[in-house]
Amino acid sequence: MRVFKHLRSNWFRYGFETLAVVVGILIGFALDNWNDQRKTVEAAEIYKQKIISDIVADTVKINGLIENSRSMKESIDASTELQASIRQILSAQKSNLLSDYSEKFLAHKPLK
Repeated sequence: MRVFKHLRSNWFRYGFETLAVVVGILIGFALDNWNDQRKTVEAAEIYKQKIISDIVADTVKINGLIENSRSMKESIDASTELQASIRQILSAQKSNLLSDYSEKFLAHKPLK
């Protein structure tokens, strides 16, 4: 009973202390949430910058690969044209050789 009597006499003081503790806890939660949100925003910004730099690096690499592919295609096209020219020359030489040999063969008189 003495406790209740003591509480009645100092109810304003205890109520104020309880309110101060509750407000302090709520402010602590609010600060913790604010700090977590700030860290999340900072992490998102870092990830965004990393993604952008990765995309730029990948774009540069892809453009290099495209240029290498074009260069290789040009080399292959040039090689194909050279091959066709060589085949044409060899074909012409072969037909010239065949006609020369056939003329010599026809012109050759057998020994008696």
